[in-house]
Amino acid sequence: MDSTIKTTVDGMLSGFAYVKVSDPSLVSEIEQYKADMYALGERSSDIMAFMTELQSSGLMDKMTTLMTRAATPRPTADQADASSAKQRAPGALPSVREFLQQYRPGYEAAVAHGFQYTAVKAYEAMFAIADRTDDLLTMNVLLEQEGHLRAMTAAALYDVHKLHYDISDPNDFGVRETHQNLMNLALHYKTDEELYFQMDVLTHQGQQAQYRQNTWILVSAMLALACAGYDIAKAKARGDVAKYGGEFLAARDTIRSTCAAIGDIFGLNFEGMLANPFLMHWLLNPQTLDSTGRVTQCQDVRNLDYMRDVIFEEALSPLTDAQCLVRNPVHPFYPTLNVEHDAEQRAAQEAIAKAGKERLAGKYFHGYEKQVRVPGPPS
Repeated sequence: MDSTIKTTVDGMLSGFAYVKVSDPSLVSEIEQYKADMYALGERSSDIMAFMTELQSSGLMDKMTTLMTRAATPRPTADQADASSAKQRAPGALPSVREFLQQYRPGYEAAVAHGFQYTAVKAYEAMFAIADRTDDLLTMNVLLEQEGHLRAMTAAALYDVHKLHYDISDPNDFGVRETHQNLMNLALHYKTDEELYFQMDVLTHQGQQAQYRQNTWILVSAMLALACAGYDIAKAKARGDVAKYGGEFLAARDTIRSTCAAIGDIFGLNFEGMLANPFLMHWLLNPQTLDSTGRVTQCQDVRNLDYMRDVIFEEALSPLTDAQCLVRNPVHPFYPTLNVEHDAEQRAAQEAIAKAGKERLAGKYFHGYEKQVRVPGPPS
């Protein structure tokens, strides 16, 4: 599988590592979904083909559906049996405290999840009504006036998106903006109708933002690949210009056409991409080293200087092809070493992964990872 495609798939699937599946029957569905995603990556010739089929296959929508179902609290068998076993005399009304206990399984599931802080507080605020009244009618009035049932729904929505917001790369503007908008909705909506309508709107807008971002990732990868291909073609042509001169000319044209497309279609340029930390990150062929997608290893950052040099001083310059061929670049290109065959590179990668894990150790979502049993993306 192409390394860029694999990095993209790993990042998209990393969220499943942070949701404790309430319904065991979902485990097989999630595993099948992961298999489908990696199968798509295997059969895609490049990142552009992958993103095109991903957007048309419905796999993006399916991920949202599975994530929501996995995060929805589900009472345990023991809780269900205990609930059904408690029978009262016909016509007898429960006390307020007894009535509110029907929400206990959801509360215990929220506590067990380890990240639903807002939901736990919402449940506890509702249970506290039993300390204020023992009249069922008054209880119903308080539930409605103070919006306790709505607060539980809002809190569950907020906590799930807060978790994924915190897990995601701070520079991942498309993903984080979507989660932030849904968090704001959870905090401020007034009616159920508004919630469901706005959720649909924001989810659709989030998908559009994700498509745009994926396209920008593709653009970054294409430019980086064009520059790397230029370096290789130039070295080969210097060794045998008769045999590889045509490949060098094609490589220079590829940089030209890629830069033109970036500017004409997307309104971007190289310096603008460097000013965006997320896009700059993708210019350096990142490889994910942990299940959160937060710890990555990139090519040497000095490759950006190499790219700037070959783009502006050679490929887009008025120099002739011959002049470009004999010109010595100011900055060398540092290729990615193969960890399977380079012990020093493998040790460096392991050190980066360890250092990244230590930096994240104090984050609440990192501690939550230890509780889940749904495996993350394979390394």
